[in-house]
Amino acid sequence: MTATSPHCRSRARSTTAAPTVSTMRYACAGTTIPAVRRWTGAPPRYLKHSEERGSTMARNWTDHQLDAITARGGSVIVSAAAGSGKTAVLVERVIRLITDAENGVDADRLLVVTYTRKAAAELKGRLRDALTDCIRNDPTNPFLIRQQSLLGKAHISTVDSFCMSLCKEYFFLLDIDRNIRIADAGELSVMRADAMRLTLDLLYEEKDPKFHRLVETFASARGDSRLEDHISRLYDFLRSHPFPERWMAEKLSYYTDFSEVGDTVWGRIIAEYTREAADYLQLLNDRALDAISLDEKLYDKNLSLFDSYRVFCERLHSAVEQESWNLIRNTLNSFEAGRLSTPRGYADNPLKLEAASARDIFKDTVKSLQKLYTQEEDLCLYDIERLKDYAEQLFKAVSLFERHYAMLKKENSVADYADIEHWVLSLIVDRETMTATDVAREISSRFDYIMVDEYQDANEVQDTIFKTISRDETNLFVVGDVKQSIYGFRQAMPELFLKRKNNAVIYDKETKAFPAKIILEKNFRSDSAVLSAVNFFFKKLMSTAVGDIEYNEEEMLFPGAQYAPQKEPAVELNLIDKDLVGEEDAAVAEARYIAERILQMVAEGYPVKEGDDYRPATFSDFAVLMRNLSSYGAIYREVFELYGIHAHSESGAGFLDSREIMLITNFLRVINNPALDIELLSVVMSPVFAFDEDDLARIRIGQRKGSLYAAITLDAEKGNQKSKAFLNELSYYRNVSVTVPLYQLITLIYERSSFMAILSASDSAGATNNLRLLLDYARAFEQNTRRGLSGFVNYLDRLIEDGSDLPSASNDGGADVGVELMTVHASKGLEFPICFIANTARKFVSDASNSVLLHSRYGYAQKLYDPALSANFNTMPRNALAMEISRDEMSEELRVLYVAMTRAKQKLIMLATPSRSVSAYIGGIAKKLAGQREISPFAVRSANALSDWLVMCALLHPDGETLREYAGVSADSEPQADFAFTCRVIDAPFDAEDAEELAAENQEVQANTALIDELKQHVDYRYPYEAIEALPVKVAASTLAHQMTDKTYDRYLDRPAFLQGEKLTSAEKGTALHAFMQFVDFAAARAGLEAQLRQLHADGYLTEAQVNSIDLQRAERFIQSELVTRCLQADEVYKEYRFNVKIPAKLVDPEIEEPFREEKVILQGAVDLAFVEDGELVIVDYKTDRVKDPQMLNDRYSSQLMLYKDAMEECLGLPVKECLIYSIHHSKEIEVYRK
Repeated sequence: MTATSPHCRSRARSTTAAPTVSTMRYACAGTTIPAVRRWTGAPPRYLKHSEERGSTMARNWTDHQLDAITARGGSVIVSAAAGSGKTAVLVERVIRLITDAENGVDADRLLVVTYTRKAAAELKGRLRDALTDCIRNDPTNPFLIRQQSLLGKAHISTVDSFCMSLCKEYFFLLDIDRNIRIADAGELSVMRADAMRLTLDLLYEEKDPKFHRLVETFASARGDSRLEDHISRLYDFLRSHPFPERWMAEKLSYYTDFSEVGDTVWGRIIAEYTREAADYLQLLNDRALDAISLDEKLYDKNLSLFDSYRVFCERLHSAVEQESWNLIRNTLNSFEAGRLSTPRGYADNPLKLEAASARDIFKDTVKSLQKLYTQEEDLCLYDIERLKDYAEQLFKAVSLFERHYAMLKKENSVADYADIEHWVLSLIVDRETMTATDVAREISSRFDYIMVDEYQDANEVQDTIFKTISRDETNLFVVGDVKQSIYGFRQAMPELFLKRKNNAVIYDKETKAFPAKIILEKNFRSDSAVLSAVNFFFKKLMSTAVGDIEYNEEEMLFPGAQYAPQKEPAVELNLIDKDLVGEEDAAVAEARYIAERILQMVAEGYPVKEGDDYRPATFSDFAVLMRNLSSYGAIYREVFELYGIHAHSESGAGFLDSREIMLITNFLRVINNPALDIELLSVVMSPVFAFDEDDLARIRIGQRKGSLYAAITLDAEKGNQKSKAFLNELSYYRNVSVTVPLYQLITLIYERSSFMAILSASDSAGATNNLRLLLDYARAFEQNTRRGLSGFVNYLDRLIEDGSDLPSASNDGGADVGVELMTVHASKGLEFPICFIANTARKFVSDASNSVLLHSRYGYAQKLYDPALSANFNTMPRNALAMEISRDEMSEELRVLYVAMTRAKQKLIMLATPSRSVSAYIGGIAKKLAGQREISPFAVRSANALSDWLVMCALLHPDGETLREYAGVSADSEPQADFAFTCRVIDAPFDAEDAEELAAENQEVQANTALIDELKQHVDYRYPYEAIEALPVKVAASTLAHQMTDKTYDRYLDRPAFLQGEKLTSAEKGTALHAFMQFVDFAAARAGLEAQLRQLHADGYLTEAQVNSIDLQRAERFIQSELVTRCLQADEVYKEYRFNVKIPAKLVDPEIEEPFREEKVILQGAVDLAFVEDGELVIVDYKTDRVKDPQMLNDRYSSQLMLYKDAMEECLGLPVKECLIYSIHHSKEIEVYRK
């Protein structure tokens, strides 16, 4: 459907261009250094941290950016708006600190903390590049050379990595194993279940009546599962607080430190909510009075009604001011709704309808308030006393659970991330005096500056750590944006950032008063019209009451990028009328609309800015964001496929539920126990063994009873070769499983069954990555338990029984994959030229409905159980917490909307499909506005979905007339706005014919010359991709490398099986040594090379002839080499890492015609060895070539290594710092690339 479809009603105005900006440079050692390495290939799908990566951001620092870079002498907080270049600022600040020979600091005396490993690695890489460029311009500068050597020791890491390093350093003070490790989710799940059983068994043994009353409250058909869930939730909740015991003691005091309900923290919450509601009621009543005052008949008949409402509002305000619970309750219960008198003939009178609407909302709001005050004060006090007993028992249970859980983790020498943070707290804070310890002072003395990125996502534990190890915060520099704090479910506490910001003064370089705040308000990402829309929406919606901040000039976005004016407005809101588009699901309707818009914009060549020029849009320029993708990703991919649009999204399936993991784990179960019929059936029917229905029918006809394994055995005895081959393979694996480590068994399955190759052929990168990840899980399991295959299978089964899972592998390769489908959370830090925000009418999901509620500031509350009625009933404290949790959730949902809207660079299209008719939906939203241009915080809190907020703001925009007219409502809109806005209602089925076809039916039939011309074109048609028909779909890296170097070298095939016993050729000896290096256990080989060779032969990795052919001297030189030493010390090691990535066709065929040069070809290959060192990759390729000069290998294979470099960076998301060739013949490393 096009933008001018007759099924749409719209109104738009022209947009304006943003001001021009200049170019940004780094200043370093008297020269200029690029802020980042520019990406020079075809336009990528999206750019991470893109405001600093090849964007249109100025290379000249703004005044505020320069302040953030140069501010010294005290605590600084930088509030960095979306797209404001905060990462570039942080990098430049560090660069200037470590390159200032007079006032700078040593690189290893900086602590720079980020919240992801990738961000930390990227930051290190940028700093290393910048220092390298400085040295290149001043190669004899000893200060710069020293800083470069210290950079490897710089503390640039995640919070978790920093805390772990401290725990390992001070393990003797913490009484933990020095080799403590982070357990995987599966291990922790099993230990949690065990700890929970120990805890409840102990509590039941005590036979405390109070505990049994708590159990009775949570009793269910599933036993104690609800109680276990609440204990577990409270435990996880408390881990984000620095001192859980103190928190519980403080919250218990809330149940005793008061004299009346109005004095409690919960009474004050409800009273404040009632005050907001009373203000809103006054607005509604004033609106109704204004409406009836315009008509004499309405005024005469209804003045008394609305005057009584006015008196009620005054009485309610007075009661709230007196802080009397019973007085407020009595006032609310005294409300009489009355009836609206309608003069004859006024049934559809707009003024009457407006007054009636105000009365209805007034009445409903009072009813909602009455529900909060159902009990008199004495009953509320009685409930609070009962809740105190429940709180004591639940807190006691959590304390016991924590001790049991900690004991189990200690026995297994494992921890979770919260543990290491709490251990660091115990090192640096004296729990009795709440002051810094000597260890804290020692740690603090190591760092001249502490810088923390994304501080809006910090929790109280992390905040306490940074405050304690800083020098009274005088050397603490934090960066963040509270409007982008969207990780409340991870216990992020944006209020900590806000508190810092509110306590700071605007930075002044002259007075240098601290703590200081610096506002980075310029956005270098988006079109000015997009920014104006964001400002308009959030000026209306965000406040301290909902959103935690006032969206004032400090928070507004100002344009820093320049875009050419477009024909259509940059911002749209489209409402799909579900009643008129047919019976299809709302997600399908939205997906179809989006697909049609994408096709339209691509066909019309929508101009996308790239550098200083514009190019036509491609599918990879589009992104579809939504709150929840797991339920909708498959729908969108299916619909897009029907339209011929390729779309990519992460799978919503869990790791253990993914097809490839289910198959390989079933294979392991069968190896462990072949009598498992279901698992065995899945294995033999898999592509690995390829049994079909006829095979299974034959097998079962041969033996109808007994196990499937017995039937297959009988079938093999009868001479069936397929069954015989399967049993031989299974027997081989069962024999090997008792002699080799678990991860080697899985590797052997991958190699012998070609399972990896099968998945590679289907181009399933996510599946391949999951299979690699299973190897890591198996290796970690065996290292920590020594329980082998049987133990691993039982461990996986236990996870499934407990409803747990393991994290899946990431699949964020950088290949051009078309339209990007992702959640708003996943999009944070990214940008897209054209952005759709879909599924905005999805109802908010709230934790406020839980029977037990927790809040950081206001503690714990729950429903109470009435044995007489066998039912739970609400309590005043729980009502208060529900309101506060709902307010916090609303604030976070607002921030989610902010993040979503600020991802768009040029075009922002928002979409909603209300569950009822658009007319009724808009009318209901308009009523909440009470005729005001400003949206009441109470009305903002009443929203049920993101679309409610979007429609509220659209109704108040001058261009929202379409919505106002469509629904037959009036709203007092702003007289003007600084951006054009398209509001559209999609009110016809997508499969209906357009108006032109309907009109054609009434015209005389005439020769259709256009059709004739089109038929001629079809007759003369030539396949547009004829020029690339000969281009391979998939190419090997080695083949392409030889082609690129224009040289060919002899290649050798594997020796056939019937010649395996013959003497090996020289080339085959080299291949044998190559195989040894692939499968060898480095540590074991250093302990005994010959023993390791025998083991490899026993495990089936090397034949006897290959073992005998190994040149022991060369093998020993390799094992004792510095390269292997680096591997043993590396963070991660990858052997024979297979990859599939997409590359432009021009690399395969340099002579290919221009239109096809960017077409994609799959590049596949395998890297012999790679390892992670300081967050960066080192790639090694083994070569057996017998050459006189080792440098000849560089000439032959450098192109191949560079292809490996690009592929590994794409697959693993880590920068490559070195590419090496290891010459087996010369026992020498040859450097091909160094960063």
